[in-house]
Amino acid sequence: MGEGSNPFRGTTFGGFNRQDVLNYLSTAETEHEKVVAGLRAELDECQKGRAEDQLRLEELEAKLSSETKRSVAVQDELDKAEAERQKKSNALKQAEEEMKLLRASIVELEPKALAYGRIRDRAAAIELDAHERAQLTLDQAKGEVSQIQEDCVSWMLEVQSGYNRLRTELNETFTKSTVELELICKTFDRIAQEFDGHEEVMQSICSKVEEMRSKSEEDLVTIGGPELKY
Repeated sequence: MGEGSNPFRGTTFGGFNRQDVLNYLSTAETEHEKVVAGLRAELDECQKGRAEDQLRLEELEAKLSSETKRSVAVQDELDKAEAERQKKSNALKQAEEEMKLLRASIVELEPKALAYGRIRDRAAAIELDAHERAQLTLDQAKGEVSQIQEDCVSWMLEVQSGYNRLRTELNETFTKSTVELELICKTFDRIAQEFDGHEEVMQSICSKVEEMRSKSEEDLVTIGGPELKY
């Protein structure tokens, strides 16, 4: 700062004017705050731009990763298509070679085919004759089967009749056995009742015998005296 640019006024006793100094400090502080605010605004703007750039960079990286995966998938599909094409090409070449061999075989086998036609006609005649014989044998077999079926039906009817007769006899026997079993049960009940009556009589007789025995013992004790021992 030069001598002509000194903003402070002098005083009578030396030094600078206090108000000038305070005004200068206030002005300097205001300008400093403006500079700091401007720098902070620039810093915020830079940080905001940097965040946006970072977000855009992440989006671009994600897009690049997706495109890379897609490119790899497309390449795999291309490789598969190329392999399939190569496989079909090889199969086509093999089919063409087989076709050539078949054509050569046809030319070679044509005379044999004519001979086969004649043999086939002869075989057809033999087959027709065999078919007629087989039909005759089949008709005979059908007649025998029909007779066997009739015999089986007759036998089944006979068996059914015997079964019905046996079932009727069994039902009659069962009914008769049931009646006899009921009579036996009634007889057993009657005998049991009689035994119950006899048991009461026996108990009564036993009680009387026991009383008579006790009385006889008392009489013997009385007759024999206190020294009588058994």
